[in-house]
Amino acid sequence: MERPILEVKNVSIDYPISIGTVAAVRDVSFSLERGEALGIVGESGCGKSTLGLSFLRLLRSPGRIVNGDILYHGKNIIDMNQNELLKLRGQNIAMVFQNPLTSLDPLYSIEDQYIETMKEHDLKINRKEASKRA
Repeated sequence: MERPILEVKNVSIDYPISIGTVAAVRDVSFSLERGEALGIVGESGCGKSTLGLSFLRLLRSPGRIVNGDILYHGKNIIDMNQNELLKLRGQNIAMVFQNPLTSLDPLYSIEDQYIETMKEHDLKINRKEASKRA
């Protein structure tokens, strides 16, 4: 049997603050199989974005993953170095951030922005191939 594409196992994320620690995410676990879609819903401030950012190790300091594993095709994202993360981001896992004014620049076409992202994560791709994929 094929292993899940994404496995999140007992992930907890904290934000240390001056008077203690904010437990932003506590003991979250799920798996995502090929062909499945997953929606993460909840009230504002419940940790949805923090959890999503953790999949790409994009948590802003002082946020940190304090427990658990995030496995992409069996490889732990938490243990990846910066080169491995760069290859993973954009090519295999991507995120559309909540603020569209900072995510998509209205002065450039969506195609150009998508091509820029592909070229950033795959240095071997040329503009023509990136444009075809876009």
